[in-house]
Amino acid sequence: MIEAPEPKLPPIMVRHTDNLKDQIAEISNQFEDVRIKLAGEQLKIFPANSDIHRDNTKYLTDGKIEFSVITPKNQRRPLKAVLKGLPVSYSADEIATGLGLKIDQVRQLTNLKTKAPVPVRQIVYRKAPENNKIFEPVSLVHYPYNNNAKLFSNGIPFVSCNK
Repeated sequence: MIEAPEPKLPPIMVRHTDNLKDQIAEISNQFEDVRIKLAGEQLKIFPANSDIHRDNTKYLTDGKIEFSVITPKNQRRPLKAVLKGLPVSYSADEIATGLGLKIDQVRQLTNLKTKAPVPVRQIVYRKAPENNKIFEPVSLVHYPYNNNAKLFSNGIPFVSCNK
């Protein structure tokens, strides 16, 4: 089973003052094991782990220093996977319950010229521990598919679009 890597911590954004050198020195002295990067009108503070991140945000809150934490796009972006070879007659609900995952959306892809449905489904889901089993082979309503992306012949291949 493939284990998901530990997600990167979002940087702490602090608006810098006119006295930038003193502010960077104060942050370096107060915060341990951090990287500081200047980004426009703000300083990005990159903590090494979640405990340091928590301590740093608590210090900034107690000191009434204005800061913000923005989650990066790659952590907010949904993941997409493609199932090929399933019959067109399967509904989106049957596929979602058959996979046993928290799925946001199941899309039926169509032929561009004829607009007829093709046996390809796109699944949109979020990063979650229970969704790691998407890489395991399962049976969808007694119709098995294989998660081996190299298999494009007799089985039903599973191809991941983005990870």
